[in-house]
Amino acid sequence: MNAAVTSLLLAAAAAAWPLHSTGDIQFTVDGAAFSSGGGLTWQELYWSFPAGGFEPAETLGQRVSQFRTVITLADSGGALSLNESWITTAPLPAAAELKRKHLVRLDQIGARGLRPGAYRLRFAITDLVSGRSGELDAAVAVPEFRDGRPSVSQIQLASDIRADSGDTRFRKGGLRVMPNPGRLFGEGGGLYYYLELYGLSGLAGGRLRVSYKSDDDSVAGVILSEALAAGEPSAVRTGGFTIDDMPDGGYQLWVQLSDGRDRILAASAAPFTVKRNPLAAVAGAGRMLEEQAELQKQGGRYYDRIEHIATGRALETYRRLDSLGRREFLRQFWKARDPDPATPANEALREHARRCEYADAAFGEKMQKGMTGSQTDRGRIYIKFGEPEEIDNRPMQYDSKPVLIWRYPGSRKFIFIDVSGFGRFELAWTNATGERSAPNFAKMLSAALMDAEGIE
Repeated sequence: MNAAVTSLLLAAAAAAWPLHSTGDIQFTVDGAAFSSGGGLTWQELYWSFPAGGFEPAETLGQRVSQFRTVITLADSGGALSLNESWITTAPLPAAAELKRKHLVRLDQIGARGLRPGAYRLRFAITDLVSGRSGELDAAVAVPEFRDGRPSVSQIQLASDIRADSGDTRFRKGGLRVMPNPGRLFGEGGGLYYYLELYGLSGLAGGRLRVSYKSDDDSVAGVILSEALAAGEPSAVRTGGFTIDDMPDGGYQLWVQLSDGRDRILAASAAPFTVKRNPLAAVAGAGRMLEEQAELQKQGGRYYDRIEHIATGRALETYRRLDSLGRREFLRQFWKARDPDPATPANEALREHARRCEYADAAFGEKMQKGMTGSQTDRGRIYIKFGEPEEIDNRPMQYDSKPVLIWRYPGSRKFIFIDVSGFGRFELAWTNATGERSAPNFAKMLSAALMDAEGIE
């Protein structure tokens, strides 16, 4: 491993993310650093804490929590890059809801234009009603990203990444990246990542590789391996994978940037933990009937249509259960995917139902005994990955069948071919993890199309 790679990994390790508070109020702080340009760094901080960890106060007849957050970030000379303090008044969930759900609050802040080096982070949350508090005082290493040199940002681990056209605090570009400050991932969910690549202009034949490995096993699982577009000065990459088939334990997510000779030029790593409750917990099915009923109401007839988004292991378990067990399984399944448990709605379930409804309406086959839209290849991909960022529709030519190309962020794409000529578009080729191209895709696609799309 060369000096640049070693330096970057040491900087990531020195930050020791995530960080945990001491005191009566427990909270967790995570961080990720990105380039600000000019040799300066943009440092983001993400934190979470239990929503019900405060004494209630009465405001206009409503039970609320009132707490103060104080954050300072100082360089080795004591100069402050962050010096923030604010008071939050937020509705306090009902005691029954707190008991039934593991509700947490999420927030984040960023410091732009930091000089690389050693910093000290001080963080405190104080309950203004009870006086109880939690504190954190830790060293943080801010890494360097030199202009023009190939490099990889630190990795932000997230519980969900999706398109976002609003102005939310978790928005990056056109994406909402929901942080997971504890880097703890459990049953029924997935792990998502966000990273940035810099200094790619002069990198001919460059390749990006994303993989993970267990602390107990040196064998890596490859998530993504792709050639980088020539002349692209910088790039954003997002992705995700399910952890249902991964044993509980510690892991590392690795990102490596190499040249055309497979020499590693830059790398970044992020530790995470997989920890889930034993699935035997479904023996207590029925104890959460109210929550099950509410989720089923939100999902409607698509509540149990999980075949396109659950792993093979999860589906096998689900099919072995009796009716009560399946109801509890689905409750846990959707609860684990809820991006904001503090809200009454399960946004992931509602979005899933919307995608299924759209797929059935848009992609259903009109001929007798034709497949419903959600059964088709396009329907499955739409339900699993959502709205394409771009659709390239190429009608039939004298030497080729009709072609649809769906493009998504992160260079992920799907190519569908209407082989029969009657509107049944079949998936011919994709570079998406967890999806397979047709074995005979080279015969289905024209040579010109394969050359234009860089398909080998």
